[in-house]
Amino acid sequence: MGDAAEALLPLAVGAAISPLPIVAMILLLGAPRARASGPAFAAGWLVGLCAVAALALAVADGRDYSAHSGPTTTVRVIKGCLGALFLWRAAQLWRRRPDGRHPAPQPTWMATIQSFGPRRSARLGALVAAANPKNLSLTVTAAAVVAQSGVSGLTQAGALAVYALLGTVGILTPLVAYLALGERARAPLDEWRRWMVAHNGPVMMVLFLLLGALLLGKAIGGGR
Repeated sequence: MGDAAEALLPLAVGAAISPLPIVAMILLLGAPRARASGPAFAAGWLVGLCAVAALALAVADGRDYSAHSGPTTTVRVIKGCLGALFLWRAAQLWRRRPDGRHPAPQPTWMATIQSFGPRRSARLGALVAAANPKNLSLTVTAAAVVAQSGVSGLTQAGALAVYALLGTVGILTPLVAYLALGERARAPLDEWRRWMVAHNGPVMMVLFLLLGALLLGKAIGGGR
């Protein structure tokens, strides 16, 4: 299971680095019901990741992999396809990079999100975690890695729960800062929000490039 845990870490980091959901959390923390909406968004995100992980693990069915000491052909194909997809997406973002003369446009949803209460915030968190193509790809890969580890079903579930928790760190960071510092956190969080909106494309391009190279290298080299 140690090799699987090592393989899950970069996947969880990839899920955690999601600029726009982090921006959504920061906007919710600027809303009148921040202390309820922020935790609700984080809870929804965590539930969304766990639900996708559970479904992916059920489809993978760990018993199919237990007899193998190394990655199966199926897992290697999944990693190779996703790695190529991430590299293709990185190339797309490179071609569409801003020319530096115009500021990045602000997404239209930012104008309405601060009116969300806890229930809508929780639903939004679950939606952006579960429906995000990047998260879906990473979670399917994580489930395949865990399924081939040959450990018990309970241990597999625990490993994916840890993956989901680590994948939530990105949106938990501004929440913890706000809960700890209160109003003093608003100025640095707002600056962080502006930076992430302006640099969303480059951040995601580098992330896709690193994840693509990692997964493709694992697929070719046969590592977990």
